[in-house]
Amino acid sequence: MNQFDQDISFLEAELMGSKLHRKLLFIALDGFRLDVFREMLEEGLLPNIERLVNSGAFLELLPTYPAITPASWTSMITGSWPGTHGLICFQLHFAGERLDVLHNAFQPEYVNAETLWECAERAGRRVVLVHFPGTRGVRKLAVEKGIIIGGRVMGHYTVGEFGTFELAPTRIFTTRKVGADKRIMQIPTPSPSEDSMLKTRITFEVQGHTINYDVLMVPDDSGKYREARIIDAGGRCLARLSLNEWSDPISVKAGDHIGIFKLKLMELSEDGSRLTIIQTHVSPADGYTIPADLSAEITGKIGAFPERVELPLAPFKEEDERLIPSLGRTYVELSWQQADWLAKTSAYVAEKYGFDMLFTEWHEIDHTNHYVGGYIPIMDPSYKYLNRKNPYFDEERAGRALEFTREVCRIGDSFVGEMLKLADEDTIVVVASDHGIVPAHTQINVNRALMEAGLLAVEGDGSSLRIDWSRTRAYHWERNFISINLKGREPTGIVNPEDYWDTREEVISALNRLEDPKTGEKNIFMLFRREECQPLGLYGERIGDIFLLLKPGYTTWPRLTPKPEEETFQKAIGGAHTFFHPTILENRGIFVISGPGIAEKGETKETIRAVDVASTLAHLLNIPVPSQNQGNIYWNIIEE
Repeated sequence: MNQFDQDISFLEAELMGSKLHRKLLFIALDGFRLDVFREMLEEGLLPNIERLVNSGAFLELLPTYPAITPASWTSMITGSWPGTHGLICFQLHFAGERLDVLHNAFQPEYVNAETLWECAERAGRRVVLVHFPGTRGVRKLAVEKGIIIGGRVMGHYTVGEFGTFELAPTRIFTTRKVGADKRIMQIPTPSPSEDSMLKTRITFEVQGHTINYDVLMVPDDSGKYREARIIDAGGRCLARLSLNEWSDPISVKAGDHIGIFKLKLMELSEDGSRLTIIQTHVSPADGYTIPADLSAEITGKIGAFPERVELPLAPFKEEDERLIPSLGRTYVELSWQQADWLAKTSAYVAEKYGFDMLFTEWHEIDHTNHYVGGYIPIMDPSYKYLNRKNPYFDEERAGRALEFTREVCRIGDSFVGEMLKLADEDTIVVVASDHGIVPAHTQINVNRALMEAGLLAVEGDGSSLRIDWSRTRAYHWERNFISINLKGREPTGIVNPEDYWDTREEVISALNRLEDPKTGEKNIFMLFRREECQPLGLYGERIGDIFLLLKPGYTTWPRLTPKPEEETFQKAIGGAHTFFHPTILENRGIFVISGPGIAEKGETKETIRAVDVASTLAHLLNIPVPSQNQGNIYWNIIEE
C-alpha cells in the first residue's frame, strides 16, 4: 500500500470512528405546519429550535400520500413509501373481510419494511422510544432489546373516546345542562350542608368500580363560595381547590389496578349554584413500559403517565366555550403537563440506561390544529380564493385561533429546550413534523353521495340503520379510500369482474358532479384510480380502488351509514391534513437537523421527502440502511 492509500485508509478509519460514537435524538412535533413555523421562527418565538437551525439546517418536509401520521412517520423510519411499508392510513382492510371490517394500522406487526430502530439494534445500538406512536402492537414490539414507554395506538391516540392504557377517560362534572356525551356528567345542584357549606357529589367508574366523592363548597368570610373540597367515602379530604386550581395526584384502587388522576376546579359561582370540575383520564400506575418494571419506577419518580390530552368538550368550539369558558386554558395546561412529563421521563431513562437513539413524539400541536385549524384562513396562494367562499369565516375568531395555535407551538419549543439537555457534542438532533394542517369548514358524506347515485343502499331504520351489502356496489371505508364491492374479492361482493371498470367510473362521475349548495364550489374532489396511485407511493393489496383528495375547505369521513334525512354537505369547522395534497403550503412539515456531520446551512427553501430521512440518518450514524429503503441520502445537509 502506497502512502496515499495509507492516508486515505487512515482518514476513512478516523471518520468511521467518529460516526461510531454518534447518537441520535429525534423529537417529533406532530402536525407543526410549515408556514406557522416559519413565521414564529422569524419572530424569535421558537428560541430553542432556532439554536438548532443556526447550528444546522432547516428544510421543508414533504409528507407522504396521504399526509397522515402512520404513513408519514413510518416512511421516515423505514425510508419506504406507504405502498411498501403498508401503513396507508389509520385503518387497514384485509382481503376476505367485509369492507367495514377494519384493523388499526399503527402497529409494528403491520409494517412490511425494516425500520431504522431495527437497523440500530442490529448494529448493537441502544434504542429508547418515549411515547412514539405505533411502537407497541398486540403481537410485536418495534424493538427487541430497547426501551418502549407508551407508544401503543389502539382505538384513538389523542383524539377520541379512549386511550390504550388509561383505566378511565377524562370527564367533566357540571351543574350546567349537558348533552348526550357520557363523559360530560350533570351533577346535582348543590344543597345546604353543615356550617353554611353546600354539598353535591361526583360519581364515575374505573374498570367497573364505582367511585363516589362528595364536593363541599366552602364560603369565605363574606359568604361567597370560593373553595371546593373533595371528600372520599371514608371522609378524607383529598383536595382543597380554588378556582382554576389543580389537585395533587389522587390514587384510586379498582380491582387489581391502581389508577392516578387529577381534578381541576374550572368553575364555581359565588353563590355556589354553578360548579364545574374536570377529572383527567385515570392513568395506570404500571403496565405502560417495556421492560414492565420500569413503569412503577417512572410513576414514583416522575408522576403518572399522561397518555393523551383529551377533553370531552372541544376548546375553541363556540358552543362549548359558551358552556365552559375555561376549556382552552385547561387544554393548554394539560399540554404543558404532558410535555413536561415526556421530557423528564426521557431524561430519567437516558441517565439511568443511556441511549444511542432516542425517539419521542409530542402530539398536541396536531391535536390543537384539529380543534382550531378550521378557523384560520387558507394561506397557499393557489387556494386563497377559497377564503372568500367560506360561509363561516370570522376574521376576529381567526386571529384568536392562530394565537391559540402559536401558544401551543411555544410549548413545543420549550419541550425541545428540555430535550436538548440530553444532547452532547456527539448527538445529532432532529426536530420534525409529519404533516401540517389545512382549514376546512364543510364535511362531505361520501357514502350519502354514493347512495344518491344508486351505488350504495341501506336497510333498517332509526338506530338499526345499516349498509345493505346485497345492493351496495361501492363503499367509502377509510379516509382516502373507496372500494368496489367486487364479486370474488369481497365476501359480500355483487359487482361482476367485467363490470368493475364501469362501476368505478360511475363512482368517479358521481363525486365529480357534486356541488356545494352554500358556495357553488365544484370540482371538489381529486380522484385517482388505483393504478394511477403508484407515482404517489401507493400500491399493493391494502389500498382501495379509488384514492381521494379534496380541495382545502372540505373534508369527509369514512364508514358513515347515510340517513335518509341527512344532507351530503354539512358544516364541520376544523383542521385536517389527510384529505389534502401534501404539497399544499399548510400541509407541509418541518425538518430541522443539527449536530456532528451536519453542515451549517441555517434556514433553507430546500425540501426533504419523508422517504429520504432514514437513509440520511443511517449514513450519519454509520448503521445499515433499512432493507426496503427507497429514499436517498440528502447530501446537501452533510458536511463535506
